[in-house]
Amino acid sequence: ALHTSVILWTLLKCGYSTQSPIIRRGIEYLLRTMSKDGRWDDAGAVFTVVPGRFYYPHPIFTYMLPVLCFGEFCNRATHDH
Repeated sequence: ALHTSVILWTLLKCGYSTQSPIIRRGIEYLLRTMSKDGRWDDAGAVFTVVPGRFYYPHPIFTYMLPVLCFGEFCNRATHDH
């Protein structure tokens, strides 16, 4: 979900329509994989600090980035009539 939301957010920021099939499929995936308590299981997600040497797990991003993506989708949807 983390990587999907980052890609979707980027595409939306670049002007992709909320009606685009790729955006729709991505949003549907995020909704389908969200748990009942509103979380995603991305326990293995890590961020690169020093490539090949140091990686940092940051659990808050696994929740924050999908929500950020949904916010951007809703914002764009009001303009994509």
